[in-house]
Amino acid sequence: SPAHNVVLIDGQGQRNYTAKAEKPLEGNHHFSPGYDLVRGEYTGGFGEISEGITPTRAVLYPRGRFWLIVDRIQTDTPRTLSVLWHYHPECTVALEGPTVSSSDVGKGNIRIIPIAAFSWDVEIVKGQTEPEIQGWYSPVYNEKTPAPVACFSATIPGTAVFAWLLLPARDLPPPAVGDIELVDESNAAVTLRRDGVAIERFIIPLDGALENVSSIA
Repeated sequence: SPAHNVVLIDGQGQRNYTAKAEKPLEGNHHFSPGYDLVRGEYTGGFGEISEGITPTRAVLYPRGRFWLIVDRIQTDTPRTLSVLWHYHPECTVALEGPTVSSSDVGKGNIRIIPIAAFSWDVEIVKGQTEPEIQGWYSPVYNEKTPAPVACFSATIPGTAVFAWLLLPARDLPPPAVGDIELVDESNAAVTLRRDGVAIERFIIPLDGALENVSSIA
């Protein structure tokens, strides 16, 4: 898990409980001319934590614009979250307030913008060996090179819903902010803002039919 763009719970990664998918998952994706949406739920446990945690992740892709990712961590006790975003080793990555962005002139870059009702601690890790291995890229077995990883961490008192805006651009991606709220137990509303003005609002279903996604400009 630490080598992927996932959520770690109390420092623990997902258990490797399924070696092979026998068939595609059903009912977890919706593709249309304007956007793609996929959603998944994981119930296999994290390290020594065998039960009491269910993460759900929905990924919305308004085609050619950005990726909006909504996470729900269902838990009955306080948990420490670590959310990882890995960059290529050739990317120049820096913190810009609460966001992280690559900034290579004349190249494709991406800004990672957290959207939550709480604050994240964030650091960029590269080529780390202690206290655990992190911040490496391995193109083939037994070869590695340092690579930047944006590590966001926070402690939640119980079930929490939060989001990420992945904003790509040629040269430096523009700044943006967002808000998230629960419409009800099964739907999250994410409002994107620019210069303090709401420009778009998405309703993301965390349960039920994916066809119910809506965008309100």
